[in-house]
Amino acid sequence: MDAIFGVKTSGSGREVQLTQKIPNKMLQELLELLEKLDKINKEENTCPAKHEEGEGSREDEMAKGSLKNAQSLMNKADKCNQAYINEKLDFLSVVETKANMKNEKKKWETIGTLGDSAPCTNCFMQDREGRGGGGVANFVSDRCEPEFVYSTPKRTFELVANTLQHPKWKSPAQQITVYRPPNTDKPMTVSDRIEFFIEFFEVYRHISKNYEHILLNGDFNFHYENDKFSGTLLFKLFLNIVGLKQHVDEITRKSANGGHILDHVCTSGLEVHDLKVGKTQMADHYDVSFKIRPKISRDRKEQIRRKLTFIVRWLRKNGYLPPQE
Repeated sequence: MDAIFGVKTSGSGREVQLTQKIPNKMLQELLELLEKLDKINKEENTCPAKHEEGEGSREDEMAKGSLKNAQSLMNKADKCNQAYINEKLDFLSVVETKANMKNEKKKWETIGTLGDSAPCTNCFMQDREGRGGGGVANFVSDRCEPEFVYSTPKRTFELVANTLQHPKWKSPAQQITVYRPPNTDKPMTVSDRIEFFIEFFEVYRHISKNYEHILLNGDFNFHYENDKFSGTLLFKLFLNIVGLKQHVDEITRKSANGGHILDHVCTSGLEVHDLKVGKTQMADHYDVSFKIRPKISRDRKEQIRRKLTFIVRWLRKNGYLPPQE
């Protein structure tokens, strides 16, 4: 049968062929689905989390972070050090490190400490394997007591994950940094985008299942401001399904046609405060700075179950899944 998101499958459910274009009709249906899921989100958040009196302004519960595109961290190590100190960061997410940890192990050991005035002996990295470019890194201060969780170099992205345990938090958050390369060598097909979502969903499901508070940030190279692209719609659908909210709404990379929102800060179970897309930049992307702290716990698994049930019903209704027997 014609399957979901431009994939054609056999009766056994195994992939046979990937189509190259999503029909306009389905793009419209995806938009309608997103609108309905947004309605569910609003219904679930009609009673926002309440804090004790005076708690809303307490800075001592905030962890301050920044997302930066380095385009070669080895050449920007001093700038990273200075930014970490000047901005008084608790954590720093860096994409496009263009590193090779195997060949530059000693150099990376040096970069692992971001200056005595901002003690940061914690560096978690994943370089791209088999080809140049890409790569991600997380730097975390000692006071957030980070622990390594996971890293992987997939064909369509690189990812590194670790915990953040702020001294004022009852439970840790998970910091996940991702870099997904753009289609610079050839036009990207729907097949390529679907491969990313399949690979990424499997990894995300595996590493996030034991965490109530999640920060997913990085350069995904989806034009978040433009719903005419199938990749953008699929990305928004993914975020909605797993209960993540994307907070960046300003251009993070300028271009001849104005620019795009390519760098994303997505959270679940976390409040985001003072998010700013800075006018400073290490490469061709603007820096994104923000503060986070945990929300009062809600039943995240139940929210996701409700959305998945709704989506399955929608897929059956529109003929993308067979009727329930």
